[in-house]
Amino acid sequence: MYPYESFLQESNQILQNLSDDFAYYLLYLDFTDFQMVNHFYGMEAGDSLLRAMEEALKRDPQVRTCVNIFSDQFLCLIQTEKDVDVEKIIISYQQRSRLFLEEQGTNYPLCTLKLSCGICKVTGGNLKYAVDGANLARKEAKRRGSLRAFPYSDAMQKQMTDQYELERAVNDSLREERFLFYLQPKVDLETGRTIGAEALARRVGRDGSIIYPDAFLSVMEANGSIVELDMLIYRKVCAFLADRREKGLPVVQTSVNLSRLHIHNPETADIIHSVAQAYEIPSDLLEFELTETILLDEFSGAKQLIDRLRAYGYRVSIDDFGSGYSGINIWQELNFDVLKLDKKFLSTKKELVYRNEAIVPNMINIAQRLHVQVLCEGVETEEQCLYLKRLGCPTGQGYYFSRPIPPEDFYARYESSGGFYKVPSERNVQQAEPVKKKTVEKKNAKNGEYRFDRRWYLAAGLAAVIFLSISVALAVSYFYNSARSEFTQIMTENLNTYTSGQREEILAEMDRMKNMLDALAVLIGQQEDTYAVEGYLTALSEAREDEWYIYTSEKKLEESIRTGKAREEDARIVERLKEGETVISDITYSDRLGGLYCITIGVPVYQNGKFAGTLRGIINADMLVATSFYPAVQGKVFRCLITDGQGNIIPVKKGDGEWEGSLADRMAEEGIDGDICRDMLKYLENGENASIRVGEREGVPIYFSVVDLGINDWHYVVCFQADMANIHMERIVYRTMCGTVALLVAVAVFCVFLFSLFLKMAKHIGVEERRYLLLEQFSDTVLFDYDIRRDIIRFTPNADRLFRIHGLVQKDFLKNMGNRYIYGGDIEEVSQLFSGRLKKDKKEVRVRLMYPDRDNYFWTLIQYRYDYKKGTVSSVVGKITDIEEQKRHEEYLLEMSETDGLTGLRNKLATEVEIRRRLQEECIGLLFMIDLDNFKLVNDSYGHAGGDEALCFVGSCLQKVFRADDVIGRIGGDEWMVFLNSTNSRELAGKKAELLMQHLKLGMEQGIPPLSVSIGISRCPEDGSQFVDLFNAADRAMYEAKRKGKNCYCFSRPYGTRTDR
Repeated sequence: MYPYESFLQESNQILQNLSDDFAYYLLYLDFTDFQMVNHFYGMEAGDSLLRAMEEALKRDPQVRTCVNIFSDQFLCLIQTEKDVDVEKIIISYQQRSRLFLEEQGTNYPLCTLKLSCGICKVTGGNLKYAVDGANLARKEAKRRGSLRAFPYSDAMQKQMTDQYELERAVNDSLREERFLFYLQPKVDLETGRTIGAEALARRVGRDGSIIYPDAFLSVMEANGSIVELDMLIYRKVCAFLADRREKGLPVVQTSVNLSRLHIHNPETADIIHSVAQAYEIPSDLLEFELTETILLDEFSGAKQLIDRLRAYGYRVSIDDFGSGYSGINIWQELNFDVLKLDKKFLSTKKELVYRNEAIVPNMINIAQRLHVQVLCEGVETEEQCLYLKRLGCPTGQGYYFSRPIPPEDFYARYESSGGFYKVPSERNVQQAEPVKKKTVEKKNAKNGEYRFDRRWYLAAGLAAVIFLSISVALAVSYFYNSARSEFTQIMTENLNTYTSGQREEILAEMDRMKNMLDALAVLIGQQEDTYAVEGYLTALSEAREDEWYIYTSEKKLEESIRTGKAREEDARIVERLKEGETVISDITYSDRLGGLYCITIGVPVYQNGKFAGTLRGIINADMLVATSFYPAVQGKVFRCLITDGQGNIIPVKKGDGEWEGSLADRMAEEGIDGDICRDMLKYLENGENASIRVGEREGVPIYFSVVDLGINDWHYVVCFQADMANIHMERIVYRTMCGTVALLVAVAVFCVFLFSLFLKMAKHIGVEERRYLLLEQFSDTVLFDYDIRRDIIRFTPNADRLFRIHGLVQKDFLKNMGNRYIYGGDIEEVSQLFSGRLKKDKKEVRVRLMYPDRDNYFWTLIQYRYDYKKGTVSSVVGKITDIEEQKRHEEYLLEMSETDGLTGLRNKLATEVEIRRRLQEECIGLLFMIDLDNFKLVNDSYGHAGGDEALCFVGSCLQKVFRADDVIGRIGGDEWMVFLNSTNSRELAGKKAELLMQHLKLGMEQGIPPLSVSIGISRCPEDGSQFVDLFNAADRAMYEAKRKGKNCYCFSRPYGTRTDR
């Protein structure tokens, strides 16, 4: 009977007697990397370990039965009390398994013994279901690398089912080639030029939907089908490029991702090259990307693949750099072309920004010296793009430029834009042009002499004179027009006043006549003798000039009407008089009165309450156009008119030159503008009172004023010539202009005096400056002057020979610091210097500037002094000196004082100082104490030369295993110390220790004596936060490893407790 069937039979018998007081669980266990035991110690040792495991399980009181079903896998049926939580079972298992592994580990020091365990409760006596569940949980524990027992759950079953369905769907898509690629551009951050593109895989669903990589890559990595996907995408890329090349269309260099699994196939590079040859794709059009993380475990295989690909002429890039823990050996041992920085270098976390600004420029500097291109992934915003430019990163890739898009869309956009994307520039950057020395001086190329050039100053003076002249002309014109406008306003207002006064005088005269007629009508009505009345009226008419009074009885009126002597209009007037009205007639011409135009006012006369006749008063119409109200001091009235509401002139006196007919026609004859004529007619029709300027006569303004008299639709029109007022206005303007010009001449004379004085001073300054410029040619020191308030810096003319600058005078210098040629890691200190925030007693700083003729940085010394105004820093003056050689010499001496002469690592003092410094910055880390086992035997057997070679090999292994920025030092003859900051993961520490021991085993292939190490590990802050505490803890753990048989590692525990591996 097979062991598995025997186990099922025995377990079923136990379960048949199932008691309600107990619960049963099935444990499925196996050893992780059990083959390593067989490899290093042989099959017999492996069998011995399995027997020990089976015996340990049988000794466990909770185990009812167990069996080694095959190889290194075990099944156990355990019995517990009914109410015991599964977590307690797991804890109990952990304790027993740890004791067993520690005990057996001493027998197999070259191997790391681990157990994967799945646990499932037996319910309803269904033993096979429990076996399957425990096996599923074991696989999950092994996949996760967990050292604890992993409990089975229904969700796990569903997850595994979903995983299976996903694998099946992905495999179907791969078989049917339902995969395609999108392209995402790589862009030069300075010019915006497209320098290449990355091909990114996309799966096509059966419904045509696009499925993104995060939904299938992990599955394909796990089952190994990622290799087929990489090659499928690669072939599609080659086919696409070949098609465009055949059609004569433009193409760009395209990169393809390669999984870590390709490293295991030594023929990968040959297969890749054969595909490219089949499609006739030149090697310079293809690039292959390997992720940084595969270098940690697959370094030698990755190096071989990279070297083979580059031998065929393909470019190779290291992708996601910074996401793993690769060390300095990437730079030392791998020959790659492109370093793609992980997007975490764009993190906005404050603590990471500070570190990135220090790390990224150094990586870029190293890459430039090694002729490696640097590209940063994940550029999504304008701010990130500017940030990378400021740090010196030359190229980028990310959503800011474009999402991954189909290749047809990519090249359509590429062709429409000419292969360029818009890249941001520093906001509000005003790149100052270099100062043109012609404005101050002119150099004679033959003899090196300088002479002062006045032409610029003369041109400036001429421009000032022209500007002053134009300003004066504009000011005078403006003043004249303003004065004229004000004069017109005053005149129209005065005319309105005078015309209204004249109207009131006319109306007063008419009222006087009416009142007299009313009084006379009362007297006549009381008299019976009409002859006496007529005699009185005749005498009254003779006594008053230009006035006539006539009484007509009713009888005579009726007779005139009956005989037809009276006009129809007279008949209507009589009817109005009978009704008691006072009637004012139209202006009429009378020969009887001596050829005058007159106005008749008639009032009714009553006797005994009955209409008896009418009394008429006749006055000369010439009184309507009197001009007594108009003052001669402003001008004269040259014409007065009476018009009706339609603008027809009503004659009031007879004589030559009087206007007749239409007012508009007469005004047109006088050359008055038609718009003004229409305005006059509008005022007449609407009965408005107004005065307007109608033009000029011989340079004298002419005004027309109109007022409604309120009688028979008569309008009084006055034509006024403002000759006297105009003379006064001209005098005022003339005198004001003379005063203004005199003042401007005085100012001009003063300006000429100042300008002459300035020329004299400038000439003196020019002489001094020429002397200074001649001396400057013999100096390697650059002087500068920075105005803090105006944010302007000025350099001496030799500055562009020492370092790269935009100009000798730069505006907005501090605001646009990121756009200058200052090393990214030094920008903050330079900003503090020029903003006056450095300590007063410091007086000098060391910063890196860019060479004028190449894109590399060098060290300079800036010595400065602050100038104060009212207690505040107002300016900074100083000098800049090249100290690159001095800095290199200092670094060399410092390196010699801190470096172990044999291995090139830090010595004991330097290692301790650096670890203490990092602990002050961040209280988290791992400290490794490493001691070579039996090193005296190596020296005795191979000599001191062999011993030195072994020590150097250990140093190189440490550099391969640990990160480039980890602290690695040789602190004694055969002792090393390593410190990893920013992490205290036990799992990572164990992995590093195991990886180091594996690297040391490879030394024998290179002729290095057999080596092994004992490693003690302490964790911060668990084992202390000070260097001394961590050192002592790691030292104790190292000696514990030696006691366990050496060639192993131990973690520290507080003093007095035991360590664990």
